[in-house]
Amino acid sequence: MGARLPRVVRLRPRALFGALLVSALGALPARAFMSPGVGRRAKVVSEMVFVPGGKLRVGAPARWGGPHAGVATDANTATGNDVVVRPFFLDRTEVSAAAWERCVYERGCPDLAQGDTSEPAHTPLCTAGRVGLEAHPVNCVAWSEAAGYCAWAHKRLATEAEFELAARGTAERAFPWGDEPPQPRHLNACDARCVEHMHRLFNEDTYENLWGDTGGDDGFGCTAPVGSYLAGASPDGALDLAGNVEEWVADPWGPTPGVPPPAGPDVERVVRGGSWDFATIELFAANRRTQEIPTLRAAWLGFRCARDP
Repeated sequence: MGARLPRVVRLRPRALFGALLVSALGALPARAFMSPGVGRRAKVVSEMVFVPGGKLRVGAPARWGGPHAGVATDANTATGNDVVVRPFFLDRTEVSAAAWERCVYERGCPDLAQGDTSEPAHTPLCTAGRVGLEAHPVNCVAWSEAAGYCAWAHKRLATEAEFELAARGTAERAFPWGDEPPQPRHLNACDARCVEHMHRLFNEDTYENLWGDTGGDDGFGCTAPVGSYLAGASPDGALDLAGNVEEWVADPWGPTPGVPPPAGPDVERVVRGGSWDFATIELFAANRRTQEIPTLRAAWLGFRCARDP
């Protein structure tokens, strides 16, 4: 099961960028014409799950068995950090491209015209406004825009501790669905279709199949419609907390998970979950955390919202 380089050092070829980008744009759906149809003026009422709260060790080791048994630990807090989380509601799925476009129509959100600033060649993979991708998670969105959408929907971004509690529960599951290693039914990871898709559109050969030994293929080259993997549900019924797109959370980045430091205007923000382009089991563990600059827009990065009871 091949490991991939961490995203911070992942270098992807950009040869023939212009020709490939034109080819990719032609192969993918064009932006939708957003007409003011029935229901577009209503506030988005996303289905949410109730997370009863509790005490958990944020960042506690995640262990799984099977032929690819392993453990994922946080580099700064090897045993985890005890945090008490109050009850809250969490979106059952990531925010979809269709939900974002409703916010744009109501002038509560900006049009995501900037595309992918992490890897500009991947801008055709951004989902907002693209015909046929309305049910996919909105991506290529900056942290402030994600927080702004949640405020428009009368919600907020989840905290890091809330996200981890929702993903693994107080029993400290390795993954949202339990301690079984990821299978194609659990989540959207890089599989055979992902490898073929990225090579065909961008001539990129750095992608690997997480299930290369079994030929796993869920039929999606990159993002998948939100809520497609019912077998990957969390203890409280949330979906896609691992895989599909990584997700912004509210916290500024700090060395101790669950204990955010004071936030400045340009401080890095915590990102949780795994994404469609990962092919390493550890990257989908429920305790995994990483950070990104808040202005980043990437095809592998989206969000969901939370609210208080």
